[in-house]
Formats: sequence, C-alpha cells, structure tokens
Amino acid sequence: PPHLRAKLAPAPTGGGGGGGGRSLAELSELGPREPSVDGGLGARSDVLAEQRTDCDGRCADAQFNGRSLFAGQPHVVRGTGAAGEPPLLGGRADYCACFFHVETCLEAGVHVACLNGEGSAAECARKSVVCVARLSATDENASPLYVSRYTNCFKGNSRSNVHAEQFMIQDGQLLAALSSPEAAGGCLRLYLTYQPCHHSSGHDRTHSAEAHSTSCTRALLAFRAAELEPRAIALEVCMPNLYRAHWAHFDSEELRRLYAPRVVAAQEGMLLLASAPRTLMLSLRQADWTFLLSLADKALAAQWQAAAAVAATEAHGGPPG
Repeated sequence: PPHLRAKLAPAPTGGGGGGGGRSLAELSELGPREPSVDGGLGARSDVLAEQRTDCDGRCADAQFNGRSLFAGQPHVVRGTGAAGEPPLLGGRADYCACFFHVETCLEAGVHVACLNGEGSAAECARKSVVCVARLSATDENASPLYVSRYTNCFKGNSRSNVHAEQFMIQDGQLLAALSSPEAAGGCLRLYLTYQPCHHSSGHDRTHSAEAHSTSCTRALLAFRAAELEPRAIALEVCMPNLYRAHWAHFDSEELRRLYAPRVVAAQEGMLLLASAPRTLMLSLRQADWTFLLSLADKALAAQWQAAAAVAATEAHGGPPG
C-alpha cells in the first residue's frame, strides 16, 4: 500500500504507530449526529445532478491497461440470467480483482492473498473498483428483481475518473426497477470492492484531501433519499475491503502528512453511511460470496466448491475411516 514503503514488521505496541487516523469510536464522540431522512442532503439534491457518466473510451487504451477492470466493455452491464450470457464477474483473474483479493495490511497483521498467485506477474494490481447492484423484493429467497455491474472509468487521475457508483446512480433501468411495485419495501444491496469514497481518494501532493471534490458517499446518500426512502427500500453496502479508513502506520512523516487527512475523511464517510436511515454497512457473508460466485465463470465456481469441500473435510480431521 502507498502508505507503507518498508517491509512488513510486527505492529508496535502502545499508542499509534504514526497515527493520523481516528478510530470510529473516537469519531463518533466528536459530536451528536441526528439521523435524517436525507442524510443531511435535500431529497432532490444537486449532488445527484452533478454525477457524471461520460466515458470517452480512453479507459480502454493500452496506456491505461490495468486501471479499469473489464476494460473495453461498457461501464454498465446488466445480468439477465439468460443461458450463454457471459459471466458478469469473469473468471479467476477478474473475480479476484473485483472482490476476493486480500491486500497486505500491517494494521490487521495479514499478508497478500491472490487467486492469481501472490508475488507473481499476474497478481492483481488493485487499481479500480467494481460495484454489483442487486435489487431484491421483500422475499429475499426469490430471484433478484435486478442485477447489474458497474465499473470505474479511468481518465488519467483520481480527480477526473468516473466512479462505479456514479454509473449506478444514473442507471435508468435500475431506476425503473426501483419504481416497480415489487421493489417497495425491498432491499438494494451494493457489493463494492471498497467502501464508497469520501474526499479520500488520490495521491496528489499539491492539493489537500479537502480539495478532492469526489464523494460517492454523499452521492449515495442523496440517491438513497431521492429514490429509496420514498419506497421504503433499504440500502446495504457490502464490501470485503476497506480503503484507507483503517490506516494507522506510515513509513515517514511525509507520507503521514499526505494520507492522514484522507484517512480521517474515509472514516467520516463510513460514519455518514452508517448513520443514515435504513442503511447498513456489512462485510461479506457466506450467502454474499455464494451470490457473487454465481456471477463468475462456471469453472471457477466448480473449483471453489471443490476447494471448500476439501477444507471442510480437513477441518473435521480427514475423511471417515
């Protein structure tokens, strides 16, 4: 990760390892936050009107290779469930880059895990974000009312990029599905590579974190207030990874000054979402992994199931004698 340049070492005991970020508990004590229907934004906030979905095709260029997942494909791809339909989450490489990949994290004491081979040339670059939206009726055991995949559009730098959430917010077919009678009282579940950003992206050393204008958190809150709340539709944001909100260790004072404000911004964005009505932030549960795997290549799903069977057997002391 960019905030850690040195080799991993045991986390220091005591207070801080460079500091810079505040815990969610500490942030929650900064002052009362009265939950509101619109999360502090007008139901028809200009935030929605500001969301861009322009793609000039540059994200598919060779010079940006690896910066946009599913490069060359549309940024909005809907799953219809039709036989022979290409898998929304691709094969092993795409599936890992979207959701499975585990990054080195000193704060959690974990090392990289990658389906494509840790330390290999094929290891995930982790430079982009995917969002899978699943709209369900009140009966979650029924087939989803709508499923779609959204990807970032890389335009050269974090201030110009169009984020996956922005494509989702402007998806006309999703909006139509939300307006259907079946959707009332249901749930819109978003599976994201990381939690939504909140003025927390980028590596620009010439601007403060506050100057980074993009906040998908505020955009989602405005979307929730305008499109979900009137229909009593719950919002669940599910992610296997955190982006910057957990950073506490920095290799230098320069890196601390650069990233610490973004760490705080990321934490505040999570609190904004967590305090919104009918909104949950969740890690991925077994049912979520099963659903995401159903959107991947069938061969990968078969390999996954075989590996799970082996792991279950080993956990119980081997096959019966």
